[in-house]
Amino acid sequence: MKKLFLPLLVLTFCMSMTACQKCAECTCLLGFSADFCMDEFDSKDDYNDAVKIAEDNGCTCTQKLKGS
Repeated sequence: MKKLFLPLLVLTFCMSMTACQKCAECTCLLGFSADFCMDEFDSKDDYNDAVKIAEDNGCTCTQKLKGS
């Protein structure tokens, strides 16, 4: 039983990391909202730029992990 614990723990950790994606939920003026997820962009920098542009335009963004 002890021999199975570590491999099961590693497998569970890997599955939990691949099942989630980094997203930002932004609430803007006049009730407008936007969601950005990392997999919608070509790179992490593009994702960060989109979130920064939203924040620069008065939106409040929160980072979340969402299941895919």
